Amino acid sequence: MIPFDLMVAYLGGALLALGAREQLRREESLFFNKPLFYSLLWITFIYVPSAMFFFHGWTDWNVMYAFDSAQNMLLSSVVIRLDAMALILTFLFSFIFAHKQIRKSKEQSVLISMVAAVIIFGSIIFGLYDRSFFIAPFEQWTQGKGEWLFASLLFYSNLVAAFTDLGPLAYLYLKFSREGEKLKTQPSEDK
Repeated sequence: MIPFDLMVAYLGGALLALGAREQLRREESLFFNKPLFYSLLWITFIYVPSAMFFFHGWTDWNVMYAFDSAQNMLLSSVVIRLDAMALILTFLFSFIFAHKQIRKSKEQSVLISMVAAVIIFGSIIFGLYDRSFFIAPFEQWTQGKGEWLFASLLFYSNLVAAFTDLGPLAYLYLKFSREGEKLKTQPSEDK
């Protein structure tokens, strides 16, 4: 679902920047640095294609039943492209925001923004409970019919995707953290 994907993109960007905090403390360029390059590879080639798989397979649920995808195919095709771009831009924004905060030694503000993203997402899904936890084509959903999310193929597909999407994210975080530990013993160019 789009709100979930946007939250993951935001959290992913901020998390990877925090993992690379030692490298980013020494890096002045916001757009041209190794951690950002590898992080963009993750969002572009792993997470966004996975999100698009779910968008294509469960379009009505993914757009939270804002419109009937079967009746609005052109709108669906536009929204899926906008969603892909929004995910990458959200990721990029959060990484750059975190990079700036790291350079100012304000990592705590990054953590606060991550908690805020989770709270906003939680408010959306629980506030729109019927749109979040029931899976059905648009017409069935308008009739109050639908499959409970946690008993659906969508849920189990998401569990599999969690490993394929978040495994590489965890790998990058650990890679950046280990590289940062090595940098701690080296003098900074800024000093």
